[in-house]
Amino acid sequence: MKKSKRTILCLGIAAIVAGMLSSSVAQAKVIHNEGSIVEVKPEDMDTEAGGETAEGTVSNGRTYEGELTLTDVKLDGNIIQNVYIAGINVGGMDKAQALSACQPAVDSYATATIRFILGEQIKEVTASELGYVTDLDRVVDEALTYGKKGNCLKRFKDTAELTQGLRMEQLNLSPGFDEAGRANVENILQEFNREQKPASISMNEDSTFTITPEQTGIQVRVDDSIAALRESMRGEWSGVLDVNVAYDETVPDANSAALSQLTDELGSYTTNYSGDAGRMRNVENATNFINGTLLMPGEELDVNATIEPYTEENGYYYAGEYSGGKVVQGLGGGICQVSTTLYNAVLYAELEVVQRQNHSLTVGYVDLSRDAAIAGSVKNFRFKNNMETPIYIAGGCSNGNITFAIYGKETRPANRTIELESRLIETIAPPAEPVEEEDASLEPGERKVTQKARNGYVAELWKNIYIDGVLSESVQINTSKYNATPEYASVGPGEAPEEAEGEGEQSPAEGEQPPVEGNDAPAEGEAPAEPQV
Repeated sequence: MKKSKRTILCLGIAAIVAGMLSSSVAQAKVIHNEGSIVEVKPEDMDTEAGGETAEGTVSNGRTYEGELTLTDVKLDGNIIQNVYIAGINVGGMDKAQALSACQPAVDSYATATIRFILGEQIKEVTASELGYVTDLDRVVDEALTYGKKGNCLKRFKDTAELTQGLRMEQLNLSPGFDEAGRANVENILQEFNREQKPASISMNEDSTFTITPEQTGIQVRVDDSIAALRESMRGEWSGVLDVNVAYDETVPDANSAALSQLTDELGSYTTNYSGDAGRMRNVENATNFINGTLLMPGEELDVNATIEPYTEENGYYYAGEYSGGKVVQGLGGGICQVSTTLYNAVLYAELEVVQRQNHSLTVGYVDLSRDAAIAGSVKNFRFKNNMETPIYIAGGCSNGNITFAIYGKETRPANRTIELESRLIETIAPPAEPVEEEDASLEPGERKVTQKARNGYVAELWKNIYIDGVLSESVQINTSKYNATPEYASVGPGEAPEEAEGEGEQSPAEGEQPPVEGNDAPAEGEAPAEPQV
């Protein structure tokens, strides 16, 4: 009578099970290094004592429930038939033969290209350049355990199915990289990082703007990118492996969208500048330093910091400036007219004034209380963009006039206008006695007035707010006090002749403005440690 394959298989199973059950060899449970449970005989353990468990020494004839690693299991037999590693049939091979047979597959990864991709940027490197490693040794060890895993029925089932070709067991390599390889990956990923660059803006001759777009910032998420690389390497790949780099993108505050809101003139002011050539050049030079300034919301402009240092190398000349109640020559004389003109434009734009001081003496190019002096850290003009949108400062000099205009997004009602009003509160008479200094270049008794006496003043600046042309509110902006100064004169050595007595002692008429002067240096004894202008 002919028996079917199924009958033969069942009979075989029954016979083997009977043989196993009649055997006096005990089993010991073992956990291999991938975490799944296998069962092996004590004599299969790679130790004369039988192995170590959490409970003690393993010996023949008993069953243990302790944990052992795969390295505790003998793997000196041959791999069962129809087991494949990376597509290579390693059935019937011992460990050394399997390692040798699979080496070409390992080598094929070395020449494979790994492409790191971020947007349009691609950085390529071979796996060998990256410093990759494979788990071939572990996979071969796993192949050697087939037919030994599980209980007796499972071991027999695996053996029968594989040896008779009823199924194949396919194991794959999982290339990766060690610590040195990780460092190489990190270096490659860092090349994708880039700093953000704000958009820039410039004004055209027709008062329109040209905006140069921003550059967004890129910060690679290194750990996430490495995790993506590891995951990709576990899959099937040959030749080229694409890895999408994980990253965060940052957009600068000064971006095209924000700068496109610079649509309106918020405030402007013009003064006429005059004086010698040095003073005029100083005004023009300082104006150029401020022209084109962009302030984002919350940012502040420090005028002194923007236009210094006051040196010839920085484009400044000697011109008149105030010092100790007198007009002297100094580098940068005249720059206060720049800060003063800008101050008035800021007031009309109704931005937040952070710091402003008046001159020690009056100036002739604006009304009282509308000036803003510069004297290093002692006197300075600073203001803040207190709007929710950017502002742009345009400054220029033409035909003896200096103008500043501030651009932004107008949010004030169209029917609302403002007016700045200078109010004289008090006039202070100058000292009656002149200040005389001997000058050897003068003839005996000769007297020359070097600076006329000046009145002092106390004044206030007010902002009058109109709605539909009707005064709605008046707000005080500042109070300014200007010093009165005596007459200064130089006299020759010796006694003055009687006919020269009293010459040049008259004071200017009340309210008379002095000639246009330069920047306001502090009086003697007031200067801080750093040089002042």
